[in-house]
Amino acid sequence: MKTIKLLLADDEPVILRGLKKLISWKELGITIVGEANDGKELRDLIRIHEPHLIISDISMPGGSGIDIISELNEQGFHAKVIFISAFQEFVYARQAIQLGALDYLVKPINKNQLEKVIAKALNPPGRIQR
Repeated sequence: MKTIKLLLADDEPVILRGLKKLISWKELGITIVGEANDGKELRDLIRIHEPHLIISDISMPGGSGIDIISELNEQGFHAKVIFISAFQEFVYARQAIQLGALDYLVKPINKNQLEKVIAKALNPPGRIQR
């Protein structure tokens, strides 16, 4: 089984620590390859690690999650992205989904919600049979 590379990004260290401990990443075949504290650091880590999955705060110094996913799409880089935010901001959520984000979760992150989104990332639904 191929190891899935995960990048975490949030400007709040307590959120990063919580995400690392919330679920058993290793059991899911996921390795956390880096942690970013702002948009610039996230861009750099994406280039270095080429992650399969990114869990990122949508609003950080150095570039919003929306800016970063737009740049990734323009560069033809196709990581799966899950956004997290302290705000139930519909405009952000809609933009994120339009840009191909898997989901938009509101902090504090619920373990069951996160596990469902990770399952969706790992097991994308197949095509509809006719």
